[in-house]
Amino acid sequence: MFRPSDDATIYPFLIPSNLFALSSLRNLRTMLAALSVGKDLDGAAFALENELNAALLEHAIVTHPVFGEVFAYEADGFGNHTFMDDANVPEPSGAALSAVSPL
Repeated sequence: MFRPSDDATIYPFLIPSNLFALSSLRNLRTMLAALSVGKDLDGAAFALENELNAALLEHAIVTHPVFGEVFAYEADGFGNHTFMDDANVPEPSGAALSAVSPL
């Protein structure tokens, strides 16, 4: 598996990309509602949004020894994670500056 930078991942759950996907699902549902279309798609998008949100709440937020609770960069679902940043989008430090709305 690879990061947006084409570097290989250390762990399979890439947090910034999943935060971006969560934001995209929320935007999709808002757009479907505003246009009054896609009633059949909304249910599937809502289910995926909830599943992704639960996974992020469980695996993405970790305690850093200095900064407290922060988003990990990658996780494996078994308690292992990496702290880092990447110059590409999506990336953790730019989440507040982009359309990504954290959990």
